[in-house]
Formats: sequence, structure tokens, C-alpha cells
Amino acid sequence: MKKTILLFVSILSLGLSLNSCDSDDSGSSTSGNIVGKWEFSKQGTFVSGSEVLTSYEHASCGKDSFRFLADNSMIDYYYEDNPTNGFCYDYTDEATWTKDGNTITINYGAGDVTVAEILILNETTLKVKSTDEFGEISIAEFIRRI
Repeated sequence: MKKTILLFVSILSLGLSLNSCDSDDSGSSTSGNIVGKWEFSKQGTFVSGSEVLTSYEHASCGKDSFRFLADNSMIDYYYEDNPTNGFCYDYTDEATWTKDGNTITINYGAGDVTVAEILILNETTLKVKSTDEFGEISIAEFIRRI
């Protein structure tokens, strides 16, 4: 009987220790809160089956970002330097968004819809993968800004 109890406690302990290491520990969760401001950080694609990311190049006058609002609206902020006249142009687009599991759909209207797979969504990082109409895969990584 003592041997059976010891075996049971050992199995229970092992099970609890394995169960305590979930996906949130690795930073690869996709169930975080997307509401907030997300600034572009990296961009890339897959080359020979491996992910290749490079730093996102922002304009000197501003940082491209998205702001996801709780009412499922979204504001897309982007900036462009004009080397000819030295001016900075800033633009905003409005859209709506929906999240279903690890898929996010952004609708700018007039048939302009982007669907992306969420690879990482946690308190600090949003990483998505999308495929364009030509089958090209792109990856974008964002960092949360307050």
C-alpha cells in the first residue's frame, strides 16, 4: 500500500510540474489582448522554410503603427519622408477588425481586406503572417506602445 501511494504521489507531482509549463512561459501565446497601439518592429518572409526578419525602417518623422480599439475599429498610422522638400507626410487610414482564434481580419472597406494568422500575441509582442494574392508570405512583428 505504501508503495502504491508513493507511486501515485510521484505521478501526480510529475503531472503537475509538466502542466505548469504552458505556452505563456515561452512568450508564444496567441490569446493575449490585441487592443492597444502596436508599432512596427520587424518585417520579413520565409526563405527555404526558415523565417527571415529584418528591422522595420521607419520614416525619420514618425513610426508606422496600428491602434486597435475595443469597439473593433482600427487606425493605421504611417509616415513618409520627402527628400525633395524635407517635409514629412503623415497619413491615417481607418478600418474595422475582428479576431477569431489566431486569425485577425482587417477591413479597410471597398473590398480591401487583410487576413493574417497571429503567431504571437502577448503583452509586448504581436507577430502575424499573411499571404498576398500572389502567394507571397509576409511576416510583421510589432511591439506594444502605450
